[in-house]
Amino acid sequence: MTVQVMHLGATPLRLTTDMTVGYIDPYEGPTYEMSNNDLRELHGTEKEQEKFPLPGVEALSEPDDCSGATEALLQKHVSNWAGNLGIIRGVEHRVRLRPGAVPVRQHPCKAGPLAREEENSEFERMRCLGVIDPSAGEWASPVVMVPKPDGSVRVCIDYRKLKFMTIKDAYYIPRVD
Repeated sequence: MTVQVMHLGATPLRLTTDMTVGYIDPYEGPTYEMSNNDLRELHGTEKEQEKFPLPGVEALSEPDDCSGATEALLQKHVSNWAGNLGIIRGVEHRVRLRPGAVPVRQHPCKAGPLAREEENSEFERMRCLGVIDPSAGEWASPVVMVPKPDGSVRVCIDYRKLKFMTIKDAYYIPRVD
């Protein structure tokens, strides 16, 4: 099996022949065979899709001359609102540090055994989806699990110490008028 590997780090990395770069686990879930006709029937045509797939979008509050453009924009990016966690690689962002900045290594936040178990299950889910990767970097910021109204948790990273060491990007704030 040929696997394409890409290193996105800032420092050079040399791969040796005996180096492990990842693991492949077999998929043990259910599998189904479907024909193209079955897929078309299942997904329907584009006209049958929801008009506004993003929950909470009120079409009544926008002017009539903008509704077509808004609908087209939402349909173009419907995969972003489908409730699936993933990565959007449309923009590459670099953090510029002030001269003399040294790496910050913060300890994890205190949490009980049940909270740690929930954190680990969320991390494993995100790792399986390819959103996060294990890291052995010089920097470490604590993770904070914030409960959502529906009972699930939101993973937040406390980057306040890093924020004090970064050079801010300056850009114009658009005017409303």
